Amino acid sequence: MISKLYNNIKKERVVIIGSGWAGSTIAKNINCKTKYNLTVISNRNHMVFTPLLASSCVGTLHSLSVIENIRHIQPNLRDSNNHFYLGNVNYIDKTNKKIYCTALNYKKFEVNYDKLVIAVGGKPSTFGIEGVKEYAHFLKNLDDARKIRNTILENICLSGIPGTTIKEKERLMNFVIVGGGPTGVEFSSELCNFINEDMYRYNPNAKNLAKITVIEGNEILGSFDSSLKDYASIKLINAGVNIKKSRVDRIEKDKIYLSDGTIINYGICVWSTGIEPGDLVKNFNCIKSKNGKIKVNEFLNIYNLDGSINEDIYSLGDCVEIEDNPLPPLAQVAEQQGLFLADSFNNLNTQNKFKYNHRGSMVTLTTGSAILESTVKIKGITSWVLWRSVYLTKLISIKNKLNVASQWFGSWIKGREISF
Repeated sequence: MISKLYNNIKKERVVIIGSGWAGSTIAKNINCKTKYNLTVISNRNHMVFTPLLASSCVGTLHSLSVIENIRHIQPNLRDSNNHFYLGNVNYIDKTNKKIYCTALNYKKFEVNYDKLVIAVGGKPSTFGIEGVKEYAHFLKNLDDARKIRNTILENICLSGIPGTTIKEKERLMNFVIVGGGPTGVEFSSELCNFINEDMYRYNPNAKNLAKITVIEGNEILGSFDSSLKDYASIKLINAGVNIKKSRVDRIEKDKIYLSDGTIINYGICVWSTGIEPGDLVKNFNCIKSKNGKIKVNEFLNIYNLDGSINEDIYSLGDCVEIEDNPLPPLAQVAEQQGLFLADSFNNLNTQNKFKYNHRGSMVTLTTGSAILESTVKIKGITSWVLWRSVYLTKLISIKNKLNVASQWFGSWIKGREISF
């Protein structure tokens, strides 16, 4: 009886564009049982648990264990008044509160909103460098991780084909990562673990040929304390990683040209150098920051072109910059913004301003080592255990918690999965 009464109450419709950390967090926590009708629009039906994405590239974890379906995140999307639409947003009509979309099968459709949340994140930044889009692999979503994994395993197999020259074998087995931030370092560490702990058992010759190169124009993990950076660099070098301090000028199909004149022959190049706004943000009519992100106030409202605040449109996550308070593109920033906005909607908190609480930064390195920087600085086995513990508890579904825990244990006991 109570549920029928709620269904008869006119609810505002909240539309969320995006299913990343920001969009999924607000979708999970918004009260769409008694207060709002909810629509989520995204070009994927899941959230990617990005801290574990690198692990899926080398078989430490299965790819489906690092995603959460949006209907598991918000069970009320199963209700007939709430919707998930698989597609892309082409245009937002702020005047008529209408969103024009294209489904993945190219069918056009429209969605009306009362409140709109733009949480589309960003896309990998290429800095306009020639050849990056055509030849580099990005590590942003599940498809990226699968392509990287397949290429790595294919190259290992191809390097053993009879008649393959030593030069070609060395090229196939040279794995290059551009970008020495947390993502690049964690991926190179996972790759080291795979080569040093698994490849030698299955293909000793390939292990001897394998080479990992990290290219970074500045410093590895530049935002961390110097003692932690030094520790991470030593761990990588000891594991066999070649750290090259230079910038990329251009990329060809099997060659990378650096600013210092070096030419690197590679089998796979993984590009991990930051993000930039996507097409929807670039084309959206609102005030933007110098780097092209949507500018929002401390309540996460956008600004119209005339400088007025739009009370019905909010934006959060990697695609925004808070006025006078730019924040790094971190998962914890997006998550906290999603929790803040959900609470604002649910409890009609119109006076509370968003305040970011930095909980520290963690990077996992080779097996048994990691770094953690918060109110304390920790390195080694303790931070490695903390890294795994924190992210295991952050997973949303019981199914994925069990899957990840069992796969970590299984990889340690019997090795990583090498089929593709």
